[in-house]
Amino acid sequence: QAAVLFLLWGVMLLSPSRFFEFESAAARQEATPKPNHPVMLHTANSPEHAASDSDADLEARRQMFRRRRSTSGDMRLTLREEIAHNMSHLARQKSWRLESIESFSVDASPRKLSMWATFKIVMGSSLWLSTAFAISLSCFITSAVAYMWQNTTSNVWHFNNNEATASFLVTTGVGGMVGVALGPKLFDEYLGGFQSRTGIHQCLKWCITLSVAAVVLGTISAALFLDTAWHLVHYEEEHQARGFLMMCVLLGIFCVFALVNAMQGTLYGINTDSTTPDTKTSAAALTVSMQNVIGFALGPLLPSVVAEMVGDSISAWTPKTDTDVVHSAEFAAGMAVSLLFLWPLLYVLKHAASASSVPELPTEPSLPGHSSSQTLLGSDSFHFIRSDGPALSFDPL
Repeated sequence: QAAVLFLLWGVMLLSPSRFFEFESAAARQEATPKPNHPVMLHTANSPEHAASDSDADLEARRQMFRRRRSTSGDMRLTLREEIAHNMSHLARQKSWRLESIESFSVDASPRKLSMWATFKIVMGSSLWLSTAFAISLSCFITSAVAYMWQNTTSNVWHFNNNEATASFLVTTGVGGMVGVALGPKLFDEYLGGFQSRTGIHQCLKWCITLSVAAVVLGTISAALFLDTAWHLVHYEEEHQARGFLMMCVLLGIFCVFALVNAMQGTLYGINTDSTTPDTKTSAAALTVSMQNVIGFALGPLLPSVVAEMVGDSISAWTPKTDTDVVHSAEFAAGMAVSLLFLWPLLYVLKHAASASSVPELPTEPSLPGHSSSQTLLGSDSFHFIRSDGPALSFDPL
């Protein structure tokens, strides 16, 4: 499964970009400006065209002002009318400029990036790469422990199917729910989320703190599993007695699942926001691909391979060892390997935190035929926001 996923990923990246550009026939036709297009509005209502209209209006108002001044005896009222007309004219010009700039920035056609250019932009963000690996390693740990659980509990502690299922639901299910419930309380309510660069750095520092606690508990549980495997082989015992050691291991795995699931949602959010707006869809797809390959495909595969290697080594060193003893030892070793992958998770989170502390603005390659002003207006990073208040007008009369 992992090989097939890697093969499909390679085909997607190495295929020509024209295979992924689905354009309608209407888009290929020669575009003609619409009457209400921003360019037409700019040419039709440009300052050159508006100058003649404004000059004619001003001349008409001057003549009207002269007639009113000659006929009217209230000079204050006449002057107030002239001031009102001039201010209304200036307000209309200002409103027209804002509308033309806003319509041009909103209606500008988005730039098209090739598949390879999108891939380079996404991979160029160290924050995205680190958080994507952290998400994948989290899925690796949870899927590996879930895959090894049934065989480990049934061979090491001689659990039946009902006991193995109940212990799995309580340890991993309830532990994961506790983490999911406490994660938003910590990252959203206490830390204030990750909307800013400072918030991202603070959230990742707390993720490091949680992962350190998970590493300590996971390493202790892995050491207990390895000690159990050695004890079973050395004394040739098929099963380990249930007691304090088993409760410590189950409690440690419970806390590991709670800590890992508590930071999972925050890592997803930071990973999605760490790329440019034009590449968010591709970045999310690459994150899911890495999660499937590293987490859900290699998670069950690597611990089972290690368990099989341990079993073959025990059989080669001590050929007279009972098969049940070998199975118990190899599954305990496989579970220990699954928990030791918390160390790479801690390293990746430290790298993500260091990447978030450096101001990083992912850049996009400019396309031919696009000037700097067109790139600026076509970007989603700049918006002309108009006030929701009344129109700019002044009429004291």
